[in-house]
Amino acid sequence: MPPGPFDRRTRRSRCTRCAQSHTKCSGRHPCTRCQARGIICVFPSPSSATDTIVLHTGRHLTPATFGLPGHKPPLPRMPSPASPEETFLRYFDTFIQRNSFTGSGPSFLADVQSLAKTSGPSSSSSGAHLMNAMLALGAMQAHALGPSPERPRAALHFALDAYARSISDLRAAVAEAPAPHAAILWSTFFLGLFELMQDPSGQRWLQHMVFGTSRALTAIGPVGIRSDPLRNFFVQVRAFEVCRSIIFNDASFLATPEWVEAIRGMGDSHLPEQVLEIVASCADLRARTETMIDALETTPIALVLPLAQSLALEGFQLRAVLNDWAAAASLVPHRTPEMLLATTFHAAASIYLSGNFDYEVHHWLEMGIDVPVLSNTDIATYFNTIIQSTRLALKTTSLSAVLFLFPLRVAGARAYTTSQQDAVIGLLEEVKRRFIVGDAFLGDLKQLWASR
Repeated sequence: MPPGPFDRRTRRSRCTRCAQSHTKCSGRHPCTRCQARGIICVFPSPSSATDTIVLHTGRHLTPATFGLPGHKPPLPRMPSPASPEETFLRYFDTFIQRNSFTGSGPSFLADVQSLAKTSGPSSSSSGAHLMNAMLALGAMQAHALGPSPERPRAALHFALDAYARSISDLRAAVAEAPAPHAAILWSTFFLGLFELMQDPSGQRWLQHMVFGTSRALTAIGPVGIRSDPLRNFFVQVRAFEVCRSIIFNDASFLATPEWVEAIRGMGDSHLPEQVLEIVASCADLRARTETMIDALETTPIALVLPLAQSLALEGFQLRAVLNDWAAAASLVPHRTPEMLLATTFHAAASIYLSGNFDYEVHHWLEMGIDVPVLSNTDIATYFNTIIQSTRLALKTTSLSAVLFLFPLRVAGARAYTTSQQDAVIGLLEEVKRRFIVGDAFLGDLKQLWASR
């Protein structure tokens, strides 16, 4: 065998004589042995044929890559990119998970998903308003969490388009429906939440609550909310209606006897639900007290006195209910989300009830009527409760930040020191990062503080 191309040994050859006798040859011509013997030294001529060595540079085959001739393994299927609708529906779920309106889990989500499946965002039916409202809220949540670097305003534009489509479809649905149904109510609620995130004035949310959700529930009546899915809807929206009535000093239908009786009959008479009933009653008392105070400008005191005495008595009764609630609440844990919210609302209602009388205390003094006002020490205690409970809730729970606008507004009205005002501002700034409507409350309080 000829040496290979990488054989590093010295190449040698023997003459014909040495090869025949199998003796060592010096390799020179003539070789030493033939020269000593005096014979002709003949070397064989080199072969003209050369062996070719072929190096295979193809892919190395292993058991994992070896296959039969002509067989190619299938390529892995790449997942198709999610559509904008799929993406923003996931963000809608994110919003719901991060914004609890009661302190408990979003058990209503199954109802909403079932209603939304009946029509899609591109459907020509008026039922598409619910899906578009969900998409608008989801896209707004995506924009709030952080816009895409490539298209920083894409989610916001999608949200505004979906909002406009939902409004248009909702108007058509309201015109066609003989009475409000669950899909219309949920759409109104979600559009209101969208406006709290997008409209800094809060006026469009107020329109939806007053002319949308509140009127729709009033039309349905207290009997209609006892069965699902309207019951689930009412549980979620009840706190918003209570907050609306307090913030705008407007009596709510929730304070009427038939609604109070119906709600108690639902079997949800726990401490968190009880405090909502108390807050609604305080707002109703404030609306009637304001009407009475206005009447003093044109009506003799003697004619107004019986009504004033009745309102003061009702105030003392509400103060007693608030005290009884606090005694019962002291026996249960306060760190659950439900009780954190209820404790905050209780403290705010306690200050609010006092304000119903002490802001215009000169009228009551003139009429010689005792009223249930709090001492400065009690007000400071409730103020601290609102600040501490709100701070803890925003940091450790999924309670929606928008629920704390009413307590923070009440606390802000009683913030006289710089440290108190800074505490309220810090929490409202946190709410504002999630719901832009917090900016309106900040501006309102800053004007109030500047006027003192």
